Amino acid sequence: GGPATAATAEVSAQPTPRHARPRPQHCSSAASVSAACSSFEHHRLYHSSIIRSYSSASLQLSSPFAGGIGGAPTTTTKTPSKARNSRKRKFIPRKAAVALTPKARTFFKSLLENVTANQSKESTAESDDAIIGIQLTYSQSTTGEPRMVFGFSFLRASALHPNDEAVSLEVLEDGETPKPPAEALDDGLLKLYVHRDAVLKVLGSTLDVDEERLVPILHDKEGNVMDPNA
Repeated sequence: GGPATAATAEVSAQPTPRHARPRPQHCSSAASVSAACSSFEHHRLYHSSIIRSYSSASLQLSSPFAGGIGGAPTTTTKTPSKARNSRKRKFIPRKAAVALTPKARTFFKSLLENVTANQSKESTAESDDAIIGIQLTYSQSTTGEPRMVFGFSFLRASALHPNDEAVSLEVLEDGETPKPPAEALDDGLLKLYVHRDAVLKVLGSTLDVDEERLVPILHDKEGNVMDPNA
């Protein structure tokens, strides 16, 4: 009895080989393995669907290719024609770029009346490109001196630029209030036009006339004669 017991104790104390260890209980049968795999696959598909849904929602909010991923058609929102046309309309200011004194209005209207009276005597080509007003310019001096100057010249229809600002020479029925740009835009009357390069320079100024020299003069908001080089 003694030797046999010792041998048995020695055998029991030795570690069990890895291949001889029993498998975990939950994988001991084919039914358990199938059920576990089915449950795992179900959770994997569920989480995958959540990720795809989240990705699709993110693309629709932030990506320019939203809807083009996953086979869904991409939709394009067209801008209504009325909205496109409104963006192309010329900006019409509430007030003219420069104010005109009564003397300046009379002076410019007299010049234009005289020159338009002679347009009927001109050739056909010139009459088709009629004088439409007087233009106020701001440019480099033509004398070769390194300075800027204000200038005034007759303006023909072909030389008018969309960004040139028109100033009406007319007043309203009260005889004092200048005709606003919105009302004067398409009235077909002769005007003063501020060249696009001069608008910011003369904005808010007042145009008067030196009666002794019969030349236009620009005054700033404080009443000082404007220096084109200031």
